[in-house]
Amino acid sequence: MSKKKSSQRISTMKDRDPIKMKQT
Repeated sequence: MSKKKSSQRISTMKDRDPIKMKQT
């Protein structure tokens, strides 16, 4: 369960990285 939550947190951060870079 801990590994699944960590994976979702990384997925959100990775998804925000490209979105913020594209918006800039």
